[in-house]
Amino acid sequence: DIWFDKLAFQPAQAIFGIASGKTTGRGLGLGYPEVIPIADSDYVYAAIAEETGVVGGSIIIIAVIIFVIAGVRTSLEARDMFTKLCSAGLTAFIGFQALVNVGGILRALPMTGITLPFVSHGGFSLITSFAMLGMLMAFSNRNARDRVIADRPATKNVSPLKLEAVE
Repeated sequence: DIWFDKLAFQPAQAIFGIASGKTTGRGLGLGYPEVIPIADSDYVYAAIAEETGVVGGSIIIIAVIIFVIAGVRTSLEARDMFTKLCSAGLTAFIGFQALVNVGGILRALPMTGITLPFVSHGGFSLITSFAMLGMLMAFSNRNARDRVIADRPATKNVSPLKLEAVE
């Protein structure tokens, strides 16, 4: 039987968990994430979708989409090429990481073992995700400061000293 084959056991259990969550889920703490192998790192989206349903799974996907939109906006508003490329790369890295993880759990893409950013239990993955978030926030802060400086009206450099010889 295909559902109990050792090669397809993890994806099948993940799909069963998502399907048993239905629309609103079983409730927090009422699911059975221990049935899904590696539910704390690779298949955490399946465990969340089981307990919170399609609503909770959609909230995670919407949060990633908002993150990617904010990163692209940071990249587009940057004044120098380094900030543009770095913020675009960091945003794409996190976006594709989430896409590959959720796509692998939903069996739309092959499962590669990439964790879901900011959600999965993975020490190094979590540290690098927050480091990338910190860099994006620094770029966004610098963009906001540059925008404030650029929006200031240009004033003449009027010295408080009156030099009579120049007049």
